[in-house]
Amino acid sequence: METDPGKVLDEAREAACNKDYPIALDRYRWFYDNALRLNESYYGVRLSYCLMEWARLGQEFPPALEALISLKERTLSAFRASKSRRSFHEFASICQVLSCSEEAYQEFRVVSDKELSASLFRHVYRYCASNGMLDICREYLDNGYSQYREALELLDHMLNFSNEQAEGEARESLLHTGVVEFKREISWLLAMLRHAQALDEYESAMTVLESDLRERKLETVFLEIKGSA
Repeated sequence: METDPGKVLDEAREAACNKDYPIALDRYRWFYDNALRLNESYYGVRLSYCLMEWARLGQEFPPALEALISLKERTLSAFRASKSRRSFHEFASICQVLSCSEEAYQEFRVVSDKELSASLFRHVYRYCASNGMLDICREYLDNGYSQYREALELLDHMLNFSNEQAEGEARESLLHTGVVEFKREISWLLAMLRHAQALDEYESAMTVLESDLRERKLETVFLEIKGSA
């Protein structure tokens, strides 16, 4: 019978909680290396919760940090050999949890294949937007509509999940997180349009945003975004 990746991730968390750090590292490493082979649905969990928790373990247990840095270097080598978007996504995700996203950005900038760099940009977008690289964002996002739809889909996911799976403080926390992330994303996109002096596109974006948030009964969120724009 195949090992359940979810169970292994739970074992890693339990070991970390109990300060059984070598076991926790072994379980996180196993999950990262094997989860997708057994179940592709763990793709997001592998590059988010697994890596974040592994990095947090590294703050308490230096061998875990060393192992994660080594994984970053191997993943970068894999990307340079394969030029695959998946390997770059893995590299960028590891850089993010290690607070060295500039490394992923620098690797992105030396990609000469325009089609490939366009497919990789989404994995360095946050770094560029949060550091005010609005010309680069405009170059790869155009009017930002696709990015906006992705942000809205993520917000919907958070809203639905909080309504269906959570109660009380947990529900409020999920809602707050979803709204904060959405507001940050939209603020970046609007700043990009203002920077490019794309006034017609800016007004159109505000109209669509107001309609979408009113539909979700989030009029106050629209007013907050409009007030800070």
